[in-house]
Amino acid sequence: MRSLLVIIAILVVLALSWGCATPIPPVPAGGQPPVSGETPSLAWMEQVTNTWVVAHRHDWDADAQYDGIRVWVELLDKNEQMVKYENVEMPVTIEIHSTESKTLPPQPSRLIYSATAVLHNWYDDAFVTGAIGVRDIAWEQISPPLPSEQQEYGLMYVTVTLPNGKDYSARYDEVRIVKYEATP
Repeated sequence: MRSLLVIIAILVVLALSWGCATPIPPVPAGGQPPVSGETPSLAWMEQVTNTWVVAHRHDWDADAQYDGIRVWVELLDKNEQMVKYENVEMPVTIEIHSTESKTLPPQPSRLIYSATAVLHNWYDDAFVTGAIGVRDIAWEQISPPLPSEQQEYGLMYVTVTLPNGKDYSARYDEVRIVKYEATP
């Protein structure tokens, strides 16, 4: 009988302590804990004043050749500092233009690549260590330059549309437009 009471007492203690094992999410500094299903705050949009883009040759299949270019996009504030955002979808249009071979500064000549992408989180989209970027563009997706055009580099234009409807654009000069033969 005594052992039965001990077993019942242990089961009661375990049942009461079961909820204590569930972790409680931390409360953000100066705020209330997020409510499940609540729309994330979009206050960060008020900080955005412009955008920045960069594209570099990249090897995404771990072989001995560069496969194309990877594009990263950042939203910036008035001090040119990156604005951090997450869990949001913002459409991005990406265009690459060829340039005339003898014009300085380079002027767009012909559209040779166009696509859309989506920004999701600053830590994936921005040019930071480990970021996956917004778009990988294979060399074969870019139309080859004409003989009268600059043969290695073009101009990249991106436009980001924020959830509030505002558009921000940026230009990247000297984006590689033909296959880079050297190995990574």
